[in-house]
Amino acid sequence: MTTNGTTFAGGTVAMTNVAGTVVSGTNCSSETTSGTCAVIFNATAMKPGAADRTNTVAIAYTGTLATSDFRLFATAYTSKDAASSALCTAADPASKLNVQVKQGTTIVFPTSGTGYGTLAAFATTYTSTTNGLQLKGGANGSGTAGVWAASDSSTFTINVNLDTTADDPYQGCKSVATIAWYAAQ
Repeated sequence: MTTNGTTFAGGTVAMTNVAGTVVSGTNCSSETTSGTCAVIFNATAMKPGAADRTNTVAIAYTGTLATSDFRLFATAYTSKDAASSALCTAADPASKLNVQVKQGTTIVFPTSGTGYGTLAAFATTYTSTTNGLQLKGGANGSGTAGVWAASDSSTFTINVNLDTTADDPYQGCKSVATIAWYAAQ
């Protein structure tokens, strides 16, 4: 008689998420499949035309299966949060909050690859796992869109500033968005 031993193990889709500067909360420096990681911005007292507020997020793919989809999108978005000051009379404050996202040195938002978009444009365009901004794998986005393999990693730099045209109606406004990173096999 002969026998064959057999072992089956499912693959994993997981990542780490480490902020350059933690504003609050904690980094997801251990492998996670679903976690709430550090807050990367609490930009208060922003002045129109002032220098960017900048932070980074290092994403490392730790799964054993290559992804077929890897995206970035906004959840819990509110252009004019209830915590805004009474001085805030603008209808859509996030339309004056300029945002730029770089993967490595490449600008991935706005998708034109230059300049800035707005938080309003990002958060209303990229709203879920099905229509999020698809990100390239490899080292800092050198690979294929949506495909991340074991040990692929990227540093994302997020730059934010208040547009020079944000005048009196934008005083004391507060916009809120949660940024989600999504991977699927």
